[in-house]
Amino acid sequence: MKKHNTRQNELLKKYYDLNSEQKIINISLHYDRASDILDTSIGNPLHPQFKDEVLQKINSTILNTKQGYKLAINFEINDYENYTPKNIIESFNDTLELKQYASRKKRQVKELISSILILIGTLLLLLMAIVKQKNIIVDETNNEIVCEIIDIIAWVFIWEAA
Repeated sequence: MKKHNTRQNELLKKYYDLNSEQKIINISLHYDRASDILDTSIGNPLHPQFKDEVLQKINSTILNTKQGYKLAINFEINDYENYTPKNIIESFNDTLELKQYASRKKRQVKELISSILILIGTLLLLLMAIVKQKNIIVDETNNEIVCEIIDIIAWVFIWEAA
């Protein structure tokens, strides 16, 4: 494990400014113009959000960093155009916050769907138990077939929820 950490440190030091004592990785992102990182094609052009490509680049960089380390992202922009550094940082923070809301909403929808699927699966298992216990279907072979079909369908719902 120690050798793996040493090699990871070597790679991080090679490609990034790594401060091992403070456990910070400084990453500089270089852009010619502010419009290279800001998406002015949608929303309010005075307060544009960051482009998805920039956020994806940052996300992939985060995935490559070392666990337990903080990431300091520095935007180096040659031409701010009509924006100030404060506007750009505010846009970055706002875009991240909006993405977080969208991610939370997506997770809640997944949890709701999962709960519904588990409920349906559980109700089907309950139905199967009632069919078996009450012998609703008189013919024993048909009863077993119907119960087996209900059992399979119920477990498919529960499996899909998982």
